[in-house]
Amino acid sequence: MMTYDEKVKLYNAKRYLMPLRPLGTKNWTVRDYIRYIDQHGRWCPDGRDQCELYG
Repeated sequence: MMTYDEKVKLYNAKRYLMPLRPLGTKNWTVRDYIRYIDQHGRWCPDGRDQCELYG
């Protein structure tokens, strides 16, 4: 399991896949996006060439 700090680094490096975000995310924080990716997307740690959203 990844730590929050690891997820922040991956988020900042754009190493994630997620479906289109819902409307009304204008005031979302990094924590909100990380929570959304945890629930609906997938993290792509360094070293992985492929990151598939479903599979």
